[in-house]
Amino acid sequence: PAPIVAQTYGGSSLGVGSSRARISAGNAYAFGNCTSYAYERRAELGRPIGSFWGNATSWAASGSSAGFAVNGTPAPGAIMQNGGGYGHVAVVEAVHPDGSITISDMNGIAGFNRIGHKTVSAAEALGGKYRYIH
Repeated sequence: PAPIVAQTYGGSSLGVGSSRARISAGNAYAFGNCTSYAYERRAELGRPIGSFWGNATSWAASGSSAGFAVNGTPAPGAIMQNGGGYGHVAVVEAVHPDGSITISDMNGIAGFNRIGHKTVSAAEALGGKYRYIH
C-alpha cells in the first residue's frame, strides 16, 4: 500500500491540559466529556456530526446510520472510537508517515473537561481496537 502522507488539522490553540469551557447550543452531550469535545472539535473543523449519537460506545453505529464512513483506517479529522463500558472517542489530529497518529480528546488523556493530546503507534492505531468515523 501507498505510504500515508503526514497531514494535520489545526485550528485549536489549546494545548495539553487546557480547559475548554465553551459548548455550542447544538451540543447535547454531557459537558466536559469526550463526546462533547468530539462534537465541538468536529464543528471547529467544519465537519459537524449529530447531537444524539449516545454514549461513545455507540458512535460507530450511529455515525454509520447517519451516512458517515466508518472503518479501521485513521485519517486527519476522523473520530477514533472504541467500545467497552461507555466507550471513548477522540479526534485524529494527524497521521504520520510511519502510520502513527496524533489524537486529541477530553476526559481521557488529561482528565475531565481538559484537552489532551498523544501519539498512538501505528500498530495500535491499525490493530483493530478502534473504529474511525470519517
